[in-house]
Amino acid sequence: MRSFLLAVAFATSLSSPVGKVVTTLQAMQTQLGKEQKEDTEAYEKMQCWCETNDKEKNDAVAAAKKSIDDLTAAIETGTAKSAELKATLVKLDKSVKKNSEALKSASGLREKEAAEFSEEEADLSSSLDSATSAVDALSKQNAFLQGAKPTAESLLQIQAGVRAALTRGTEHLSTRQQLMMHEYLQQPADFNSYNSRSGAIFGVLGSMKDTFTADLSQARKDESLAVSDYEALASAKNDEISAARKMTVDKTQELATTDEDLANAKHDKELTIKQLNTDEAFLLDLAEKCAEESKAYDNRTKERSVEIKAVGEAIAILTDDSADRKSTRLNSSHDLDL
Repeated sequence: MRSFLLAVAFATSLSSPVGKVVTTLQAMQTQLGKEQKEDTEAYEKMQCWCETNDKEKNDAVAAAKKSIDDLTAAIETGTAKSAELKATLVKLDKSVKKNSEALKSASGLREKEAAEFSEEEADLSSSLDSATSAVDALSKQNAFLQGAKPTAESLLQIQAGVRAALTRGTEHLSTRQQLMMHEYLQQPADFNSYNSRSGAIFGVLGSMKDTFTADLSQARKDESLAVSDYEALASAKNDEISAARKMTVDKTQELATTDEDLANAKHDKELTIKQLNTDEAFLLDLAEKCAEESKAYDNRTKERSVEIKAVGEAIAILTDDSADRKSTRLNSSHDLDL
């Protein structure tokens, strides 16, 4: 009977107000535990996300700062190199112009010297021919030495030789010789008038022939040397001009590449700075959000712990043996009254 009554009392207690409260509290306790577990899992995922992003962004910031330093150095180097190449191109342009002007001037001088030589050579050749013809005429006719009269042709040749000596070889004649030559040309065409000066005239013309021969030979040597010097100078200047122009092409291409690299470096630096600013702003926001979330989680955990503790204590109180016995007595008394 006692066992029956206890079983009835226990069954009745489950449907009593206290039992309902205990059941509700137990359900609440279970829900709070579940919420705590879910909240912890969510918080751990959040923490993992915070740590992962913090590491990734800090690595990105460090890489960006290093890249900016490298790009800054590259920009400085590129700027200096660009300026140096531009200065080199200016020098090369000046060199080409200077050498071209020097070559043009040398060519002009060479043309002038060649024309002067051509004129001098023709003059010396003519004078030499006249002197040679005159000497030959005097030698063949032997007019003055043997008393024979020179032919008209011989006289013309001798006169041409004398004129050539006075025109071309004046600096080689003494005043007396010049006077004698002038007097020779002024004398009438009287054969006897040539006899008294024949030996002197022959000697002067022979000397003039040697002088004209030596002068012509020296003029040709000088011309040959001048041509050789000009050709050497022209070759050297053309080589310098060619080398400068080739270098200009190379340096121009190098400058284009340098300026392109410089522009790319500046563009990359600008983009990297923007990304760095974005990443640093993200890190600040991340730190703030993660800190707030951590603080909120701690607060929720404390509050939930208090709730769980309170529910546990309430359940413990409500399920205490004395409470159960009191509830049973009350229920039993109520049943007897019925």
